[in-house]
Amino acid sequence: MADDLKSLQELWQRGGSGAPDALKLLHQLNALRRKHRMEKIGLFVSLLTTMAVLLFILPVVESPYFAAAMVFIGLAVVLILWQAYQIRFQPLNGARHLSNKAFLESYLQNMEKKVRFTRKTMWVYAILLTLGLNLAYLEAIRSIPTIGRVLIHLGMSTFLILGFRVLIQKRLRTYQQEIDPLLKTLRDLNAS
Repeated sequence: MADDLKSLQELWQRGGSGAPDALKLLHQLNALRRKHRMEKIGLFVSLLTTMAVLLFILPVVESPYFAAAMVFIGLAVVLILWQAYQIRFQPLNGARHLSNKAFLESYLQNMEKKVRFTRKTMWVYAILLTLGLNLAYLEAIRSIPTIGRVLIHLGMSTFLILGFRVLIQKRLRTYQQEIDPLLKTLRDLNAS
């Protein structure tokens, strides 16, 4: 490991920067990996629980609106899970990984996918979820006068879209603080 740290320091000095704290960088990358793994597990459990609860609550077989709502919500869940599980961070066991270009490229691509996932895929999820819930509400509130139904749909859609906007922006700000510095460091290492 001492040789790995020394070669890493030499690599950085050739790049004109001061030597990074390789152990700190390894710790940050492993923390990112652990956090991503916990996010995937939490996402899997929460989305499947939501689907199960909706299937239990909504009389899917009684109304085509409820069935269509479950299709849209199911598509949203599958999309999110598929995208989340496309991002795989391999464990870092030592500084030797930091001088391996293929390993660095893999980490860079996965971190960029993670940011792109939040920036784009979460909006597709928000739209599919909003469509699905609006379809479910078509049947659930059919006895309310038309103006009331329109107001309920507009209110719920606005609430969901604004809520997703706040959550996505918050996550992107977190990524700017956590992932962007790591991306810059890894790009510098990879370029050397």
